Amino acid sequence: MPTTCIEMKAPLAQSLVVILANIIHYIEHLTRYGRPLLPLNRMQREIYNLGKQIPSFHIDSLRKYLQISSMLIPDEEELIQPVVRHPDLRPSNIFVSDDYEITSLIDWQNAVILPLFLQIGIPDLDNLIDSASNCLKTPQLPDDPSVLDRDSRLEQLELFCKRQLHPYMTETSKNNPIHYEALTLPFSTGRRRVYNLSCAPWQGDNIPLRSSLVSIKQQWPRLSARSDMPCPITFTEEEE
Repeated sequence: MPTTCIEMKAPLAQSLVVILANIIHYIEHLTRYGRPLLPLNRMQREIYNLGKQIPSFHIDSLRKYLQISSMLIPDEEELIQPVVRHPDLRPSNIFVSDDYEITSLIDWQNAVILPLFLQIGIPDLDNLIDSASNCLKTPQLPDDPSVLDRDSRLEQLELFCKRQLHPYMTETSKNNPIHYEALTLPFSTGRRRVYNLSCAPWQGDNIPLRSSLVSIKQQWPRLSARSDMPCPITFTEEEE
């Protein structure tokens, strides 16, 4: 590993421990118990000519991720602070009162504590394409919803929810600048994706993690916190 936890500041070391702990354990588990598998998704099996895939290829991808993991952690301390974030923030998981005040959030069972840069994302909101959304107007409810009948209130609430996606980034930049900074971190989606794929159970599909690592190598100058160091992982010409 290029940098040890002892050499790092505490928040950086904690972030690295979080990233490495599950992956190292999973490499050991897959090395000991892994067996050739057909991809769980039947639609993907033809990609591999209906052949079982060996876990050693996925283990190699996990080891490649370990090589670069410390260099994918941002330098900014506020982006690596541990946070809890709802894992599935969508309208169906948000309870509101008759006055449209949020009263509770449900479906927390997959919530975890992770560094902020691995937690951020845009909620799973329906994207409504209409004139109000296209011009990025801030969504608003009727001035006095109480004068509407129940069906009309529900219709207005649904429109309100569907119009949230367009101004989400603008409002986040105003009201939650740290979250916005993490959202706009170069290759932020790719950092989260490769981490999530590294932690996910192997189900016979070797492509997703490998292709994400190839993408990181191609984008290395933009995303590495250590621009003076070339990307330490390599791939065959065919893979790239």
